[in-house]
Amino acid sequence: MDPLSIIAGVVGIVGFAASSTANLLSLIESIRGSPAAVRGTGRDASEFLAILNNLKELLNDETLKRDETVQNVFRSLESPIRTSQAALDELIDLIERYTEPSGKANKWNGLKWAFKDENNVKALNDRLVMSKTTLAFALTTINTLNSMRLNKTQGLISDQIRDLRLDLEVKELSSVRPRQGSESRGTEVGFALQRFLNDTSEVVQSPIGAETWMDCNDAITSSFYDDSIFPDKIFEDRQRSTPKRSETLWVELAETSNIDEADENGDTLLHRAADAGDADLVRGLLDRKAIVDVRDSTGTTPLGNAAWKDYTAVARILLEHGANINAVSKDQHTPCHHAAEEGNTTILKFLIDNGADLKAREEDGWTPLYLACVSTRLGTAKMLITAGSDITIPATDGTTCLHAAALEGSASLIELLLESGADLGARDLTGATALHKAVKDDSLKATIVLLEKGADIEAADSEGRTPLWVTAEEPSVQCARLLLEKGAKVDARNSNGETPLAAAASQGHEQVARILLEFGADVNTKDSVDHTPLHHAVQGEQTTMVQLLIDKGADLNAVNRFLFTPLHLAVNDTYSQEIVSLLYEHGANLNNTSVVGDTPLTTVLRSEDERQHTMALHLLRLGADPDIRGVWKKAPMHWAAEKGLEEVVKALLEKGADRNILDEFGSSPIHFAAKSGHIKCLRLLACEGTNLEIADKDHYTALWKAVMNNDDEIAVEMVHILHAAGASIEGLENTYGKTPLVWAAEKGYRLIVQALLDHSPDVSARDCFGMTAIHYAAENGHLEIVKNLLDKGSDLAWRTYYNQTPMWKAYIRGQKEVVAFLVSVDSPDSVLALIQDRSYEKAANIIRSGASRTVTWEDNRVALHFAAQQGAFELVRLLLDQNNLVDPQDNDGCTPLLYALQKGHVDVAKLLLDHGDDLNEYRSWNLLFVAVKGNHTDCVSLLLASGIDVNVTDDEGQSTLHLVCNAEKEHLEMAKWLLDHGARPDLVDAAKMTPRMLAKAKEHDGILRILDLWELKKRGKADDKTVPDFAKNKDLNKRRFARRDNVEFEMLGRPTW
Repeated sequence: MDPLSIIAGVVGIVGFAASSTANLLSLIESIRGSPAAVRGTGRDASEFLAILNNLKELLNDETLKRDETVQNVFRSLESPIRTSQAALDELIDLIERYTEPSGKANKWNGLKWAFKDENNVKALNDRLVMSKTTLAFALTTINTLNSMRLNKTQGLISDQIRDLRLDLEVKELSSVRPRQGSESRGTEVGFALQRFLNDTSEVVQSPIGAETWMDCNDAITSSFYDDSIFPDKIFEDRQRSTPKRSETLWVELAETSNIDEADENGDTLLHRAADAGDADLVRGLLDRKAIVDVRDSTGTTPLGNAAWKDYTAVARILLEHGANINAVSKDQHTPCHHAAEEGNTTILKFLIDNGADLKAREEDGWTPLYLACVSTRLGTAKMLITAGSDITIPATDGTTCLHAAALEGSASLIELLLESGADLGARDLTGATALHKAVKDDSLKATIVLLEKGADIEAADSEGRTPLWVTAEEPSVQCARLLLEKGAKVDARNSNGETPLAAAASQGHEQVARILLEFGADVNTKDSVDHTPLHHAVQGEQTTMVQLLIDKGADLNAVNRFLFTPLHLAVNDTYSQEIVSLLYEHGANLNNTSVVGDTPLTTVLRSEDERQHTMALHLLRLGADPDIRGVWKKAPMHWAAEKGLEEVVKALLEKGADRNILDEFGSSPIHFAAKSGHIKCLRLLACEGTNLEIADKDHYTALWKAVMNNDDEIAVEMVHILHAAGASIEGLENTYGKTPLVWAAEKGYRLIVQALLDHSPDVSARDCFGMTAIHYAAENGHLEIVKNLLDKGSDLAWRTYYNQTPMWKAYIRGQKEVVAFLVSVDSPDSVLALIQDRSYEKAANIIRSGASRTVTWEDNRVALHFAAQQGAFELVRLLLDQNNLVDPQDNDGCTPLLYALQKGHVDVAKLLLDHGDDLNEYRSWNLLFVAVKGNHTDCVSLLLASGIDVNVTDDEGQSTLHLVCNAEKEHLEMAKWLLDHGARPDLVDAAKMTPRMLAKAKEHDGILRILDLWELKKRGKADDKTVPDFAKNKDLNKRRFARRDNVEFEMLGRPTW
């Protein structure tokens, strides 16, 4: 291939990779609160981007482009760059899933963050680090080859490497994470170097020669492993130590009128000058009174920017002008934090010398030293510790600097911290020690250092997890073996009683599981809910792990606390037919029952997963028993019919399942199909061999279930299916004795009623109240159903056990449309409804046409009762002229005369009396009392004129005057009227009470004065002309007489005491 084409291709993929890396960095930098795994990826991506930028510079070197050896190196870079490109894109997609917009900075959604995704980030980052290391070797090699060509001597190689502008850090052999799942003790550096050497095998045959190439390789490799060669930053950015001048910013300064004005990112001119390292511009702005501690959108000051970029000259100028050396950003980072995180030791020392607060904590509680440990900045950490940083200050999550160093796997940092007095047994808020953190990422050398220093190998966190348990969960293969070799308890349990083997089984970490089993882990040990490792493996759907445990002797029929076997969990939790078959083939019992009696078959049919039917069919194919009943004594057929699993119902029938099997409530499978509205299952079951008349404990048949529990359309189709199969439509339910027709009419299900009527049910069937279908339809206003029932022979004269007609039911519930319809079809009791609605003319027409005048309603009242009560004089006359009985009695013994007197209709009362209403002694008292109680004096006069004694008494000896005096409301006119018409105030009732006593008890002062006046008049000491109406004298009514029996009235109306 043309060399220029090779170079052009590499230029293209380098550009794409650089763009993706920049996008990833931008995304990560915009997130607040992201986990350490994501932040670590950001650091690696930043380093990767620096290498790509250096490669781009080299690709522009015309001399190198013509070098055949360099061309071979470039050709070898295409594969690792493409690998890194894919990893970058996957990282962006993964991280974006947990990022939520929150103001100017995005917020990390920790609640959604999953353990598996943390592993995915690490795995993808490992690919990125491998590519980064490969490219770093390539870049170093190209520069070294170029240097060797120029210098012709190998002695200058190390000096040339130090001058390369690579952003590589000091990392001991184990400071770079090994590839996921590798059992090799090697490191990512070793892997990358080997792959690079393999990919560039052609270079060995180049004119330089194999021997020279190997010398070059040795120099490169030694540079990675020799801490003495490189400080915290291997290649210092020379440009940071040289004066800079940003012409663009100087032009902007000349044109601006407000030097403190911020751009769209919140940066002022001073921010941008500090960020560019233009010390002269910074000084010029401050001389023009720019705000020295102005903040950008993240709350960062210009001094913070200078610390980020390691511009000591800029920082010195800012401090000279009063900058706050401890100014914090929105996330509480100080300039010292920025310098420590970036490993900018030059400006860090300057800040320390000028009094920077080394105990300052950012929003996560991280000090500058903690940040240095997180970023694995060994030189920075040494500087901070030497300057007096407190290594014991914990972060908000309780982790110390030692935890951070252990998590990053930096053995050198761990040794430094321990030598400086770090607490080896310190625990974070979860109870984890540094050893827990070191083994988490399989950091072998860090683990070795901690163990050598005396770390507790059996220390348990708040969940009871030992370091070995953590290695099984992650997995950390190398550290697991190391811990076991050092004597860690292989069956140590967490707070749930789970062993490391259970954790490895659940996650499918086969290599760790094999190591644990090699060291004697119990394959059948049980946790707090009696799960074995096999249960965990099945629940985690780890097929390979299931096979491994079976091979190692796992009990296939072991049961947990709920008597679930691994097979139960396989069918219910994972729906893995492969695992089910694997368990069955090795001897698992298909018909083991749980604590509630469920077999794996009934267990899967109870679930709500859409895969349940395929698993059920699989179990049936394997030979599961189709009739074992479980919870509520429901068999597989019950569950399949209830869920509408047509194929399962077919398979069960083919296996000979009992189609009439009953659960504990007496329901058969067809009950469940009907209740759940599954028409296809109903069709399968509604055939020969199925008892359609089985009634459950509430006396409901399948037809009842179909009618009660489904929409009209489904219920109608089911009614037809069941009737065609021979089901009865007259079955009574247990509670109220309703038939399906009565129930549907009550609920107003018109289509269901019509479907039932199509099969000629008994429309006269009554429930326990004597109600028929038409009674319920009329009562609830279902007009169309009323019409359908009338068409099928229902009778409007039918009465309930309480003497209620359909008209009465409709009228009393205010169903006006139904009432009007029933009147229009000449319901026998139409006249009663018309009178109640004061439609007297229509009622009169019906009466004249010969309608029954003696028809009654619920309380046995006839038309004359209602007409008298309404005061319909002409209608009463018409009824009397039609030879109606003048004094019919209702259920309470009330006559039309009593209703007329009650409402004060004196003309109607007189008409009834004139037509011969009999006033016997009992009725006389009753009538008079009703008139008096209603305060109808004209009616009372009528009765007295008719010969009723005003002093007639009831069964308790009380007269009408007793009634008036004992009333809650004071009726003065009635009391005076009764006295004037001969009522005796001295009558004593059965309780020895006189009217006066009752009035006094009720505090009716007006009535008491009337009674006093009556006494005076009786003794001739007062008359109507000279005595004022004391009863109406409000002033006198307010007084109390000391002795009412001796009251004397003067002629002028004044009382004498």
